[in-house]
Amino acid sequence: MANEASNLVSAYTADSATGLLTPVGSVAAGTLPVAVIVEPSGRFAYVANQGSRDISEYSINQSSGALTLISTVTSGTTQFAITVDPSGQFLYTANQGSQNNSTTGVLNPIGTVAAGADPTAVTIDPTGKFAHVANQVSTVSIYKIDAISGALTSLGTASSGAGPMSLAVDPTGKFAYVGDVSSDNLVYSFNVDANTGLLTNTGSLPAGGIYPYPVIVEPAGKFAYGANIDSNNVSIFSIDPDTGKLTAAGSVATTTSPGALYITTAIQ
Repeated sequence: MANEASNLVSAYTADSATGLLTPVGSVAAGTLPVAVIVEPSGRFAYVANQGSRDISEYSINQSSGALTLISTVTSGTTQFAITVDPSGQFLYTANQGSQNNSTTGVLNPIGTVAAGADPTAVTIDPTGKFAHVANQVSTVSIYKIDAISGALTSLGTASSGAGPMSLAVDPTGKFAYVGDVSSDNLVYSFNVDANTGLLTNTGSLPAGGIYPYPVIVEPAGKFAYGANIDSNNVSIFSIDPDTGKLTAAGSVATTTSPGALYITTAIQ
């Protein structure tokens, strides 16, 4: 967990039966850490530090879960999100891509690519072929990923409300969902072209709360969830497996300003 106020990253063990968390310690991050990601093998973790404009790299103790700092690498300005591709070879922030050496966990910068205004989320599709970036001013940028270098090539943009801030792709890679945090407070649905990665808007529905950030899809692809920061609740949506259409399925109250969601396993 990234702690913005203290510039620390906290680690926890999770009880496999109850899900309860036990702290195993904290380590220093950069200034204003805003996002954490663990690569697919579970051996390395990366933290995007918005204030110091870099990424902290950690090894994960496989017995205790404790983090050990490896090094840091310079990244872009005002990072907001970080993700790793399914192969664990490439890591991306909302403004910079870096190659990840799967043996050492050390990042090697491979360049930048233009996004839209105020990029706040970056998502890789399950095949690792395409990246999508939510730009908070009205669009989603679409990129093709070079399988060898990890470099991004722009394929264009898709319109997505007045304030798209988070983006999730379902496990099949066929559907994408965007949370619009403008005064409209909507969740948009898209079909994803398997060959080109291009998005087709298939409609929207009320988010069920105010400022839906983030919107995520659980690993089985049956449900989507939206954390509504300004109304202190989480909205639940069922996903039509054939069309990707969302149907509101209720909500649950949370404590103040929920700003992160994570599903640990597929819902059977």
